Amino acid sequence: MDIVYINSKSRWSDNEIKFSLRSLEKFASGYRDVYVVGHKPTFLNDNVVHIPFADSYGNKATNIMLKVLKASETDEISDDFCLLNDDYFFVNPVDIKTYPYYWKCDLAHTIQIQRNEYQQHVIPTYKELLDRKLPTKNFDTHKPIIYNKSLFQDIVSQYDWNRPYGFILRSIYCNTLGITGIERVDNKVNHSHVPDNWTRITKDLDCFSVGDQSTDNYLLSFLSKLLPDKSKYEN
Repeated sequence: MDIVYINSKSRWSDNEIKFSLRSLEKFASGYRDVYVVGHKPTFLNDNVVHIPFADSYGNKATNIMLKVLKASETDEISDDFCLLNDDYFFVNPVDIKTYPYYWKCDLAHTIQIQRNEYQQHVIPTYKELLDRKLPTKNFDTHKPIIYNKSLFQDIVSQYDWNRPYGFILRSIYCNTLGITGIERVDNKVNHSHVPDNWTRITKDLDCFSVGDQSTDNYLLSFLSKLLPDKSKYEN
């Protein structure tokens, strides 16, 4: 199974994908090649297959969908592939080929607790799934996810993406397929922590993700200590 990263220009000097790749190499098994769709950091070498792709839409959700669609249309990529974001960091061993599907709550609950742009993507997702009498679990948790190329293409073609706010892609895919999944609290860390706290927060996780407020020198120090060696994907 191949790994696919969807990547945009970083606000943190591309440290996210650099350390994500190091964590992938150190802790993950069961994968073959690594593809990056979108922005290519200068430090990446030819061990990563780069697929250029620009963010051409005004909303983030549709840009994400189009990048994953591009991966699903790429012949060289395995029929099932594991999607990662640039800010996913593995901290314990995982087998990619058997990685489960996770969801964090119902989309209705997400709408109630969010008051931001993300909510504007969740609302049409929830309404569309309700109209189709499908489950409304929120699979938009910060974990790797396995997509099947042909199923992905078929599912996204069933929905109208020509809208100001796109759908939450993971929830569209998993709920349309009726995937049960495992309920789990999201593992995205949105606040700054000193390195010792990072160790405590992440020790029982398989991976974690970060928000913009977390990407500081404390996080860099933690990741540099955990993952000091360059991966085979770095110059």
